[in-house]
This record gives sequence, structure tokens and C-alpha cells, in this order.
Amino acid sequence: MSTKPKRGVLVRLTHEHGRMFIRLDDLQEGQSQPAAWHQREIVTLKEVDAAQFGRLAFDDQELAGLGYYILSRLYAFKAMNEGP
Repeated sequence: MSTKPKRGVLVRLTHEHGRMFIRLDDLQEGQSQPAAWHQREIVTLKEVDAAQFGRLAFDDQELAGLGYYILSRLYAFKAMNEGP
């Protein structure tokens, strides 16, 4: 029985066209190189104010939403047998 490649979530900060984003991408583990991960698709971009980010001035609802989103993606991968 073949196993599905493992999936993960990459969270990163990017600057695009003078704006700052928190970017969430789905990753997939390489089949020929298990230690190599490749971007599978862009899932979402959340624009953030640079000053707000610099002060870490996020409200609880924003932080909870981001954390919930990441955990739900990881849960979905595990449920589809694409996680550990």
C-alpha cells in the first residue's frame, strides 16, 4: 500500500508591493527526498499593518483566528492520512 506524502503549513512574513502580509502556504513533503518540502499552494494572505506588527498589537480574536486556522489545516492533513 502506498502512503500519501505528508503535508504541512508554512507561515511566513512577506512584503509585496509595499505591503506586509502574513502568508500561509500548504506544503508537501518530497517523495524522493523526505526531508525536502515544497510549496503546494498559497492558502491565504492576511495583510497586516507594519506598525501594528512591530508592536505585536493584535487583539485576541485575530490571534485566535490565526491559530485556529493553522491547527485546522494540520488536523485536516492528519484526517486525510497526510500527517503523522
